[in-house]
Amino acid sequence: MGSSRQLSFLGLLNKGGNLIIGEALDCQRHLALLILADDAGKDAQRRAESLINKLGPILMKGYSKSQLGQALGKDEVSLVGISSKKAALALLGKAGKENT
Repeated sequence: MGSSRQLSFLGLLNKGGNLIIGEALDCQRHLALLILADDAGKDAQRRAESLINKLGPILMKGYSKSQLGQALGKDEVSLVGISSKKAALALLGKAGKENT
C-alpha cells in the first residue's frame, strides 16, 4: 500500500506540471515511473503493459483510482506517468521515510 507522503508529493508534482495523465501518456518518448491504480480497468491495464514494453518505466501500484484522483484534483485516475528520473526516485523515496 502506498503512503500519504507519496500522494502529497504526487499532488505537488502535478501542480508543477511534472505528471503525465491520460491520453498524453500515449505520446511520451520517455517515462521513468508509471503508476497504475489497483482497481484500474482492463483498458488501463493494457495501456500500462504497452507503455512498459515500449518505454520500460518502473511500475508502481498501491493506490485506488479514487486515491490517485483525490491527490491530483480529479474524480478518479487510473494511470499516471512521471518522465523525470529525479522526480520518480524522490517519489519512491517517500515510501521509505513513511516507515521510519
